[in-house]
Amino acid sequence: MSLPGDNHPMSSGAHVDESSKTVAQTLAGYNVYILDENKFFSYVAKGLHLALKELGVKHKYVKRVRSCMAPNDLYIMFDAHQPYRLPRNFIAYNYEQLITTKVWPPEFFERLKGAVMVWDYSRENIKVLNGKGVNRTVHLPLGYARNMENKYPPVPRDLDILFAGAKGGTGTRDRKLLQINAFRAQPPWKTKFVHDTFDDALLKLYRRSKVSLNLHFYAGRTILEVHRILPLIVSKVLVLSEPSDDPWWDHEYKDLVNFAAAGTRPYHVAAAAAGPARAFSSAPPATAKPTYNVPLGHQDSDLSSVACHIGLGRRRDLTMREDLGLWKNGDTRIKLGDVFRGCKALLVGFPGGKICTEQHVPGYVAAIPELKAAGVDKVVCVTVGDPEGVRKWAADNGFDKDTVLCVLADKDQGFMRALGLELGPTGAKCQRFAGVVDNGILLRLKVEQTPGDLKLTHVQGMLKTFKSHACVDACVCIRRQGAQAGAADEGVA
Repeated sequence: MSLPGDNHPMSSGAHVDESSKTVAQTLAGYNVYILDENKFFSYVAKGLHLALKELGVKHKYVKRVRSCMAPNDLYIMFDAHQPYRLPRNFIAYNYEQLITTKVWPPEFFERLKGAVMVWDYSRENIKVLNGKGVNRTVHLPLGYARNMENKYPPVPRDLDILFAGAKGGTGTRDRKLLQINAFRAQPPWKTKFVHDTFDDALLKLYRRSKVSLNLHFYAGRTILEVHRILPLIVSKVLVLSEPSDDPWWDHEYKDLVNFAAAGTRPYHVAAAAAGPARAFSSAPPATAKPTYNVPLGHQDSDLSSVACHIGLGRRRDLTMREDLGLWKNGDTRIKLGDVFRGCKALLVGFPGGKICTEQHVPGYVAAIPELKAAGVDKVVCVTVGDPEGVRKWAADNGFDKDTVLCVLADKDQGFMRALGLELGPTGAKCQRFAGVVDNGILLRLKVEQTPGDLKLTHVQGMLKTFKSHACVDACVCIRRQGAQAGAADEGVA
């Protein structure tokens, strides 16, 4: 599994890099305790517990400091800035934001100078710490850990927009929520703003939510609130966020989070959420373009012959489109989740015609043994048309002989519209395209410049793409791993 910080010990399955070695060396010789007494950072504490186990570091996970401390006891703390007596040996793992307009007193930095080491999730924070004389610092970003998986089963997502976070601060966040709350009367959104919900109650809310807003707590310069965003992403909640002033984190999350343009009014952020929120319902899509690009809210697509503008710079979970289905055998409608969940698939879209019948689809049929050997479980061919007509076309051309390859009909063009690949009303009804789908997650898509071309989406090209692609688990998210393969080949890795 790969998430931001995947070279650091906070990531499941991470290999040990220099930061990990520094952590392990620092903890050697101590009786290590992870102190989880701050409900805001409980996810991080539990994730660190799992990460240290993977590194082979002996430690204990505790809720309070021992009354009788041994000389070599060392506590990893998440709120060392609080005004209480610190243990003799401690590591401060800082998740506070030090670059905002909040003024941190000199006593805060003096306390951190007494730490064995200070870990910080942000390089911008470390610059501030070093400038204040706190020099024993390590950049330790937050990555995926198994405890972040949502243990609750999926339920109908009846909340359009969720915000979960603390109240107060400079008041800027509260004002934004009030503006959104006033603005929401225009579209029929169901919103929920919670400020004191944690643990299991919060996980249950995530299961019900379609979109979550991430609004910054402080005014001035900010850092991305990663500890709040990661559990949302793992729960398959689309996250819409204000950009931060930490370029490292914003770059790491550019494929995981939908960032609003700088200066966007908060109710415009909420308006942009309306697209993906409605995508979960059976209501017809809105005709207006979204304020900025959101993956499931892509509407009124602008697909030119030069580039594909369907927003695959973001993750796209096809299984979340519960309102869409494809047709097989002429009379059976199946949900996208039933098509793509639990397998590695090649998705092949074709507009119909001579090239499709004689070259495009036959190429995949002939290569089925090679595809299976490479790990492809399924080849899903989709075209727009009457389900019975598509079934007959597949049977007449012998494309229904192998269970690995299936030909499905997009009866009402809904699937193509969701991808932004629809054409019409006359001529070809969709673009020619091909993609890699892992357990429902569309990882990479190639689109021909015209429906008559067959340069990017032929079977050998897609087989090469499939082999070179680092597929990730669908319960987590996707991180870009390489440069885009061309103007018409926009991918997520």
